Amino acid sequence: MNWATIADYQLKDFMMVSVEVYEALHQAYLNENWPFQLIFLIVLAIQMAMIPRYRIPTLIVLSLVWIFLAWVYMAQTLGQVIWLGETLAWLCTAQALLILGSSILTKVDESDGTRPSMHLKALVFLIVSVPWEALISGQWSLSQSYGLGVLSSVSASIAITWLTLKSGKTRLILLIIPFALLLFQCFLLYGLYFNSVS
Repeated sequence: MNWATIADYQLKDFMMVSVEVYEALHQAYLNENWPFQLIFLIVLAIQMAMIPRYRIPTLIVLSLVWIFLAWVYMAQTLGQVIWLGETLAWLCTAQALLILGSSILTKVDESDGTRPSMHLKALVFLIVSVPWEALISGQWSLSQSYGLGVLSSVSASIAITWLTLKSGKTRLILLIIPFALLLFQCFLLYGLYFNSVS
């Protein structure tokens, strides 16, 4: 790359995979892991039901979801076509460890006197259940649910973290990586579907 002419580059020049390869890869990924679509949605419903009374189990389950996302999706799937795949996997693993650590250090009786309503938890479940990658790209092959895709998993993690933990400092720490991954995924989808050569 010639840094003197960096302004001449377009976002599509930084994409290391074509739309066709990206979609084929994800279709194979979903075909292989299709039972987890339903399993993770059931897990999410249980997590919503456990908030805020059972904070520790909720956070432990969330950390396991991040581990799955790290090594089944980021490393084994996305890592086949994007060189950052393994780096992102370690980033997700770090997030899982942070969540696990917060579940251990958080007091069981920590509460600010408020409890999220069932309506709010149902709304969160519906929002997180939406296959955002598929809606953004217009491709059903990218209909990844919570635990299988970045946008749904990150959205769920942000919501669960916010509803489960009351410490502002802990919340902030646990939101840094999800927001970074959210920006990365939006950048990737934009580069592939809105600024690429067909």
